[in-house]
Amino acid sequence: MVGNRVFSDFSFSSNDPYFKEVIPCIPRLISLIDRNPSSKTYGCFDRSYWLDKAIDFPSANIQYSALALAYVYKYNFDGSSYYQNKQLLSWIEASMIFWTKTQNSDGSFDEFYPNERGWGAPTGFTCYSMAMCLSLLKEDISNFCEKSVLKSLKKGVDFLNNYEGDKMLTNHHAITILAINAVVDLTGDKKLLVDMKNKIKIINDLHNKEGWSKEYDGPDLGYLTATISFLTKSQLFKYDKKLQEIINSSIEFVSYFAQADGGFGGVISSRNTVHVYPDGFEITKKENKISETLSKHFSSTLSLGNTALPIRMPDRYLGYRLVEFLETAISRHKIKSIQSANYLLPFQKENFTKIFRSSGHIVRKINQYYIIINLSKGGVLKVIDIDKKESVFIDAGVTVCGRSESYTSSWIDKDFELKILKDHYSVSGKLVKIISPYQFTSGMIVFRLIQLTLGRISLFAYYFKILIKKLFISGIKKSSFNFRREIRIKDECLVVEDYFSSNKRVDIKNIIIGGDLHYRYVPQSRYFLESEKSSKFLKLNKSDFSKIFNHSGLTYKRKFEL
Repeated sequence: MVGNRVFSDFSFSSNDPYFKEVIPCIPRLISLIDRNPSSKTYGCFDRSYWLDKAIDFPSANIQYSALALAYVYKYNFDGSSYYQNKQLLSWIEASMIFWTKTQNSDGSFDEFYPNERGWGAPTGFTCYSMAMCLSLLKEDISNFCEKSVLKSLKKGVDFLNNYEGDKMLTNHHAITILAINAVVDLTGDKKLLVDMKNKIKIINDLHNKEGWSKEYDGPDLGYLTATISFLTKSQLFKYDKKLQEIINSSIEFVSYFAQADGGFGGVISSRNTVHVYPDGFEITKKENKISETLSKHFSSTLSLGNTALPIRMPDRYLGYRLVEFLETAISRHKIKSIQSANYLLPFQKENFTKIFRSSGHIVRKINQYYIIINLSKGGVLKVIDIDKKESVFIDAGVTVCGRSESYTSSWIDKDFELKILKDHYSVSGKLVKIISPYQFTSGMIVFRLIQLTLGRISLFAYYFKILIKKLFISGIKKSSFNFRREIRIKDECLVVEDYFSSNKRVDIKNIIIGGDLHYRYVPQSRYFLESEKSSKFLKLNKSDFSKIFNHSGLTYKRKFEL
């Protein structure tokens, strides 16, 4: 299959499970566009900017959505009113031209605030999208649009090559490699590959031999599938042996976290994401038996509603899901399966225990139950009933809610002490302050002044964004609360025992244990899943709070029959 997805003999199948999720969302996607040619924002996808007037700049990242419309314009399906529709083409072209107008002088684009000058997102993401739009539509769009977008693409790739990214989010490095290879394929300009060896080295450095890649402070399963997808798409443009090794080991790691209920990721991941980027499994299924099985699993469990579907996406990320699902539908049609593949996913196998010591994950199959524990994240865990295809126990750890601040064990802290024995696992450390900043008027005024002045300096904006991430997303502020979680599996019972204490008195409102609760700021997270309807947390009795400040501390024990 070719990387630019240009085919003369392809039509979407209305029965494809991914394509069926896309089509109902296309009218909503078109509604986001300013479709008035007399408007200064003609082609803008950011409805909160051009119509609501709720923000003072348009987010360039939403222009990524143009690629979803390009696909349904280019390729037919039964009953399509979008195929070769000239009105739709005019809106796609307008969105591409508007994207060029939002570009900063250094080649970057902004997503969350003016002069953000984002690297992988939005510059890498949107450069990939626009390069693909040009490849698909080059015979239909105007010369002005083509020249304008090509100019912006080269400036964008120059920006991507001038910086190395923050080395916190592997998926951003993966999309950057994909974007550069897509632009090189489009333009034939191999000079744009000037930094590719270094970018591949960085990806390799961010990859752990267990099969996961860094997302802030550990593996995030949703974004790991994004990394797999972006790198496999990139391989269609330009093959690299080292990247293929990373892809293969990542696929094997992912297989341990596929759930019978169709769920994936969430509390057991560093960034709590529940989305699956399935195209990587479809592209590699012909050579990789694990990919073949994963592709069948994710497509067959899609309708269970336990991963992030397009219909549940906010406007900002709707295009992300639609493009990924459309490209997955193309790969499913173009790449044939291994007919003899009979690989079983781990949850389908006999009882076993798998320990990933670097990530802190423990995965166990015990009869009809599949247990996933992340000790590194304070002992968060999931229990899935394989026969019933449902999550029966989701536990995000301990949260202490004070009058002004709250603290949680559901965080990855390198200072946590982990102990892994045969049937006994424990983690101990300090509860971490929950960082959940809200915007306020005076703070926004100061922030905007900084960005509209110093933010004009590309190097300042680059490092200022890294600082923001460390302060409000990846940073850690420890509390006075000590905690220890003991998890024992014995005699077909799962026992979870939580202990916490403090030598400093704090006014406590609530103590919450368990539940499918997420705390880290991650824009692509906290989407509603069907499994949440049965997820429960408990609040401890206020009469017990005082025990925390005693010498013996407070202990709470729960038992689950397996």
